[in-house]
Amino acid sequence: MQNESMGIKDIPYSADSLKRIQLYIPTATVTVRVPAAKLDSVVSMLTSMSTFIESRIMKDEDKTLSYLSNALKNDGPPPVAIQPSKQATTVSVATYQDKKYDAETNRRIANMAILDDVHYATFTVQLYQPQMADQQIIVNPEKVILAGFGTEVLQSLRTGLESFSKLVIILVACWPYLLLLTIGMLIYRKVWRKKVPTPINQL
Repeated sequence: MQNESMGIKDIPYSADSLKRIQLYIPTATVTVRVPAAKLDSVVSMLTSMSTFIESRIMKDEDKTLSYLSNALKNDGPPPVAIQPSKQATTVSVATYQDKKYDAETNRRIANMAILDDVHYATFTVQLYQPQMADQQIIVNPEKVILAGFGTEVLQSLRTGLESFSKLVIILVACWPYLLLLTIGMLIYRKVWRKKVPTPINQL
């Protein structure tokens, strides 16, 4: 069983909290094995219990030829005994017999699995409910991390003082340029006064 998320939305709830709404669809996947004779009854019961069927796929597979092939290989006439050659060793003969026995065993097990599939049907059902909503009241992180009014005022004063001190340090570091600028302005004013004629009052 799992919940498929369809989206999350946060809306304001109070001064320092939010209402989180999460939309989801509950789904459950079930694998069922029932006797083949009861398959139609089980499918009919599940169909009557559901309000909406999105899709239904039923697949039948014929295992007759596979079963007969394995049965003939295992139950057929015994193979003709072959005399081992001179190059064959005891180990190679034992290995051949082990492989032959394993192959026969695997065919018998395969036939048992086929019979089990014939007598029992396996199908998967996926159930889901309509879209649902989960509501929770959570802390608003933006409000929680904000400092108080007094702390913000002190921080602002500290920031302003630091900015002013940096400005003073910059001005102190630039004193030669300020001195040259002051001297230049004084010289410019003296030269300008000499060039400008004094106005004469007309009678």
